[in-house]
Amino acid sequence: MTTWHTGWLGVIAIVVLLAAGVEPAAAQEPAKKPGPAAAGETRTWTDITGKFSREAEFLKLEDGQVHIRLKGGKETKIPLKELSKKDRDWVRNEGVTKGAVAKPVGSRMVFRSYKALVDDSVFLADALKQQALAGAIPGLFVAVTGGKPLDGFDVTKPIVITIHVDEKGQPAGTIVAVPVLGKERFQKTLEAVFPAKMTPKGRCYEIAMLGKGVFAKPGAGYFLLSDDADLVRSAAADPPAPVVVSDVAVESFNTAVAEEVREGALAQFESLLAAAPQSPSLPPIAARSREETLEVIRSVVRALAIDADRSTFEASLDPTTKVTSLSYSIRARSGTPMAESLAAYGTLRPRFVAAGGEAGAGWVGVSLPANALTRMAFESTFGRGIDGMKAMLPKFEGHPDHGKAAAAIADLEQIVRRMMAMDHLEQEVMFSAAESGAPQVVTRIAFGESRALVAAIGQLLSVGDSNGTYAADADGILAMPVAMANAPVGPFGMQPARIGATDEAFVFGLGCADAAPVKAVLGAAPAGSDVAPVSLRVDLAKLWPVLANANPLTAPLAGAVGDQGMLRADVSALTDGIELRINADAGVLRLLGAFAAAQAAAAGAAQGFPPPGGPPAGLLPPSIQGFRIPPVTPPGPP
Repeated sequence: MTTWHTGWLGVIAIVVLLAAGVEPAAAQEPAKKPGPAAAGETRTWTDITGKFSREAEFLKLEDGQVHIRLKGGKETKIPLKELSKKDRDWVRNEGVTKGAVAKPVGSRMVFRSYKALVDDSVFLADALKQQALAGAIPGLFVAVTGGKPLDGFDVTKPIVITIHVDEKGQPAGTIVAVPVLGKERFQKTLEAVFPAKMTPKGRCYEIAMLGKGVFAKPGAGYFLLSDDADLVRSAAADPPAPVVVSDVAVESFNTAVAEEVREGALAQFESLLAAAPQSPSLPPIAARSREETLEVIRSVVRALAIDADRSTFEASLDPTTKVTSLSYSIRARSGTPMAESLAAYGTLRPRFVAAGGEAGAGWVGVSLPANALTRMAFESTFGRGIDGMKAMLPKFEGHPDHGKAAAAIADLEQIVRRMMAMDHLEQEVMFSAAESGAPQVVTRIAFGESRALVAAIGQLLSVGDSNGTYAADADGILAMPVAMANAPVGPFGMQPARIGATDEAFVFGLGCADAAPVKAVLGAAPAGSDVAPVSLRVDLAKLWPVLANANPLTAPLAGAVGDQGMLRADVSALTDGIELRINADAGVLRLLGAFAAAQAAAAGAAQGFPPPGGPPAGLLPPSIQGFRIPPVTPPGPP
C-alpha cells in the first residue's frame, strides 16, 4: 500500500528534531499537477518591450505562466510570451534545469505551540500516572541539541509542518515552520548548535541524530527548515498565520496521489483479502457472514481510497476543565458514492426514547440506514439460534409438542427475516445500576412487528413448559430465568432476561431483578432527538465501580476513575463528510492509566525487574525559553 496518509504519531518527534519539514499553511489545498517548477533564483525580469523591469524570485513555469515572488513577498505570474527573449531563454534553460518538479501537499500539521504540547504532556502524565510523559518533548530537544539552548525559538506560537508527496504517494520533502523571536537571533542558534557546511544545493546544518542536513530559510516570524533545498527555497519564508483550532491538527489530502496509484494499491489489498484462509468446516451461516463481512471491508476501503478527498485529526487537552477532546473527520469528493451516502446520513433524525442518557450511568444510540453489517448482526443474534433449533427438531419426532415447536420456529424465522430486511435500524442501549449496586442494561430496537416477535418467542418458550415458567406477566413482559442464569454474560448473568414489546419497538433487559426497568422504557414515547445519529454517553464515575467490583480481577481498580469520568462520542454530519468527536473527562484517562500501570507492574514482576530508579543526570533541561519543565520520573519496566 502507498503511504499518502502520513502517520501523525511521529509528528512530535519531527517537530522537536526541527529536521524534516513541510510548507506551513502556504497552500490550503493540494497543488495542481505541475509543469516544470521552482528554481528559487532572484533576478531582474524585463518585458518584451524592454520598457518595464522588476526584481523577483523565480518560482516555477506552469501552463505557460512564469510564477515569481516580488521583494515584498507578494507572488504573481506573467505569461512567458510577454517576457524579453533573454528572460524566456533563461526560463527554458536555466530555470528548468535548476528547478525541481513541484510536489503536492500530502499532509499538513499545525501545533498550537511548544508550550501547549508540554502542557498537554504534563496533563497526560498526571492523568495516566505515567510521569515520564511530562518530560518526553523537552527530552527530545535535549537529545537533538546536545543540551544546548534553542535561543530565539518562540514557544508560544504555532508550529506548522507540511509533508509533500510525489504522485505515487511517497514522501517527497518536508518543511517545518519554526516560530522565532527574530531571524538573526535564531540564525545564531543554528550556527551554535548544529555544524554548518556548504553543499551544491546551498548551506545546510548537520543534525547528527537524523544523520542528515537540513536547509534553512529565515523570515521575520518563522524560520523554515527542510531536507529539500529546492522546496524550502521556493516557499514563502513568512506564510500566512495558520488557523489554530486545536492543540494538534493533522490534515491529509488523499487526492495528492494519482488515482491510478490508489487503484493499484486497492487491487493489491483486494488480492490479499481474496487470499485470506478460510476454514472448510464453516457452517453455511458463518461462511455467508464471512463473505458479507469481506464485501463490507472492500466497499469501505474502496470509498476511503478512491472517493475520500481529505481527512483531519484534531486533539486538545484542557488542564482547567480536565477534558480531552478528539475528533476525526473525513470528507468525500462530490458526486461519488461516498458523498451521496454521507449526504443521506446528514438527513437522519433519530427518535430515541432516552436521548442523551445523562440521568443514567450510560446510553448508546444508533439510528442508521440498514446495511450488510446490521443484517449480519441480526442474523448472528437470532439466525444462528433459529438454525440450531431447527437442527434439533428431528430429535423430538413423536413428542406431543413437536408440531407446536416447529410452528413456533417457523413463525419466528419469518419475523426475523422481515426484521433483517428493514431499511432503517434504530437501537439504543441504556446502562444503570440497581439499588443493590448490580449493573443493568436495557436495549430498545424499533421494529413494527415487535408484538408478533415477542409472541413467537413466548410460544416457543412454552413448548414443554408445563409449569408456566416462561409465562408473560400482566404487562406482557416475558422472563427467561433459567437460560440466562447459565449464560456467560458477565455481571448480568445472575438475573433473568426480560422481553417486552409495543407497536413500535421491542425491549429486553439484562440484570433486572424485576420488570420495572423494561416497563419504563416500554412506556417512554419516542421523540425527536438533538443528538447525532450515532451517539454515546457514559458516566464511568457511576458505572465503572459497579462493573469492576463484579470481577475479582478488576476489583482493585474500582476506584481508579474517581468523581470525573464522563465519556461522550458523536458521529455527526458535515457539509461534505462526517466527523467522529470524543470528549473524555480526566477520570477516563485515569482508568486507562490504571490499566496500563497494572499491566506493566504484572509484566515487570513476572520478569523480575527491579523498581524504577531516578532519572539519568542531565536528561532534561530545567527550562526552554524560561518555560519550566516539571521533574520527571522514568517509566517502570516494559
